[in-house]
Amino acid sequence: DDQAVEKAMLDPPCTNEPVDRPGTLDPPAAADEEARVSFPFKSADAAFILSFSTIMLNTDLHNPNMKDEKRMTLEQFIRNN
Repeated sequence: DDQAVEKAMLDPPCTNEPVDRPGTLDPPAAADEEARVSFPFKSADAAFILSFSTIMLNTDLHNPNMKDEKRMTLEQFIRNN
């Protein structure tokens, strides 16, 4: 559900506690087999990696301390994913 993804991205839980997960993230409503079919990624790890990469790209783009020649190129972004 796009609204669930949007809510998770805009309103993440703020705790100082480590997340206790065994190496992977569970897709939303993973217990419900029908909901799993509509998940737009092959795995929850793929969604996590894309999210993390997008955040890093955004940070790279908007960091005022970075010189333009050091900013990530499209080729570098693709290679890193």
